[in-house]
Amino acid sequence: MTPRTALGALHIGALMFGLTGVFGKLAAASPAVIVFGRAVFAVLALAFFARFASSARWHKLHAQDLRRLLLGGLLLAGHWVSFFISVKVAGVAIATLGFTSFPAFTVLLEGLIFRERIRANEILLVAMVSIGLVLVTPHFDLASGATTGLLWAVLSGLLFSLLSLVNRAGSTRVPPVQAALCQNLVVGFCLLPMAAPQLIDVRPVDWLWIALLGVFC
Repeated sequence: MTPRTALGALHIGALMFGLTGVFGKLAAASPAVIVFGRAVFAVLALAFFARFASSARWHKLHAQDLRRLLLGGLLLAGHWVSFFISVKVAGVAIATLGFTSFPAFTVLLEGLIFRERIRANEILLVAMVSIGLVLVTPHFDLASGATTGLLWAVLSGLLFSLLSLVNRAGSTRVPPVQAALCQNLVVGFCLLPMAAPQLIDVRPVDWLWIALLGVFC
């Protein structure tokens, strides 16, 4: 992959992250239903891709792989639920801005978990992210939806950072499509008990937004 191609992929990824908040806001359903539905549609899309794409490899999973995928699925479920709670409480803008704290968490956690040296420019990144979070918060009051939503979004960023490190640890053993499919299965099973009683009340248009989340985001 060339630097130009990688940069293009980063921009597409940023667009998909932004659309995640928009689709979640449009869907008039609880975070539990949104996350469950998103996981179901993601599993279907990934299974379809794995079936017909020659580049989608499939490896036999060992006990260590299963444990890592289970942990990754639990982190992914927590990340999504906390993010969509933030969207419902504080809106798409604050939720997305709070979530983008995850690179700062990743820098710190890589130093703690993988014993990697934290460079000066990475410390600057953490400082800039922290200042940015302060600036986007109108006022620090837990009774304020903006503050509460930002805290949920920051939690979402922390969980996503942990997820990225778990995936990094297993990236040489489990192909990306297989890992994503398995983790989304875990998410679906985790959220099923909470989402099941509410599914009958979900409107068709909300299923459309949830399907777009699962397939494209």
